[in-house]
Amino acid sequence: MKIKMKYKLMFLCFITLLGLSCKKDKKVKTDSLHSFNDLESLDGWVQIPTLSNEKAHSGLCSSKMDINNPYSISFRKKLSSLSSKQLKRVEINAWVLITDPSAKGIMVCCIDSIPGATPMIYLTKTIDYKSEDINKWIKVTGEFYLPKNLNPDNSLLSYLWNTSPQGVIFADDFELNLSEY
Repeated sequence: MKIKMKYKLMFLCFITLLGLSCKKDKKVKTDSLHSFNDLESLDGWVQIPTLSNEKAHSGLCSSKMDINNPYSISFRKKLSSLSSKQLKRVEINAWVLITDPSAKGIMVCCIDSIPGATPMIYLTKTIDYKSEDINKWIKVTGEFYLPKNLNPDNSLLSYLWNTSPQGVIFADDFELNLSEY
C-alpha cells in the first residue's frame, strides 16, 4: 500500500513539475500592426522543420538555419487581415546567434499573391555582425518600405535566410511592426 502511494505521489510531483515548466508567460502577441513570437507558440508562423531546442535567446526554442534548412520560421498573412489601410513600412526584429564567421544571412520581406510563386516585391537586408558577435545573441533589425496601392488579397511574407553553405544561424524572439500610410 505504501509503495502504491509513493508512486502516486511521485507521479503527481512529475505532473506538477511538467505543468510548471510550460510557463504561462509565453510571449506571443499578434494584433493587426504588431506580431511577436518567442517560438514557444507558432500562431501565424510557419516552417516548423527549423524549430530547435539546441539554443534559445528566451524560452526553450529557436529557429535553426543550416545547410539542410536554410530558412527560419516565416510569417505569412494577407494584407487585408493585417490592416484595413495600406501598409507603408515593415520592421523586422529578431535575435540571432551566428556560429561561424563565414556564415551569411539576410532578412527577407516579400509581397506575393500565390504562396510559392515568384513574389511581386522582394526586399532584403543583410544581417550585419562583427567578429566579436560570433556565438553571442545579437539583435538585428530590418526596415522595409512598401509601395502604395497593394492589393489587399496579396500576402506579406517575412523570414530570415542563411545564404551560406557553412555555419549555423539560430534566430529567436521575432517581432514585426507595421506602419500604415
